[in-house]
Amino acid sequence: MVAARWHASTTFVAFPIDALNDPKTGAFAGFTMHKVGHHRPVHELYSPSSRKAAFPKATYPFLVRVVTNVARAVASVHATGCTIGDVNHSGFLVAQDATVMLIDSDSLQASYSGTIYPCKVGVPEFTPQELQGQRLDQVARTPIHDAFGLAVLTFY
Repeated sequence: MVAARWHASTTFVAFPIDALNDPKTGAFAGFTMHKVGHHRPVHELYSPSSRKAAFPKATYPFLVRVVTNVARAVASVHATGCTIGDVNHSGFLVAQDATVMLIDSDSLQASYSGTIYPCKVGVPEFTPQELQGQRLDQVARTPIHDAFGLAVLTFY
């Protein structure tokens, strides 16, 4: 993800910017990423009771803007040649201005230089029927699979 420089291609996804290595051993230690501040988990928006506390000024047009931005975030991942795979209520953060950030990019199904790195996880409620019961680490996900999760999230 760092070598592909996907972080420079979208403002909707918290892609890794650079790899961090242990200064003594040189072993991989983690990533640097943009800080995503002042955002709330999307489930705090779609639950009416938590919406009143977390997004007190949310209106129907605000909800439509958020859903549109979630769809844009999904499309920006697909534009890199990747799929999300694990679309779920914890992966999207929302700000008071309806901007959206997709986090957990480390679990995306990435495709780079001819190699596919599978998404090994999935939340059952957001996983399409044809993938239920499958070993997700052995399934090549497609944008259509992400569309199912997006539809569920939109419904919420």
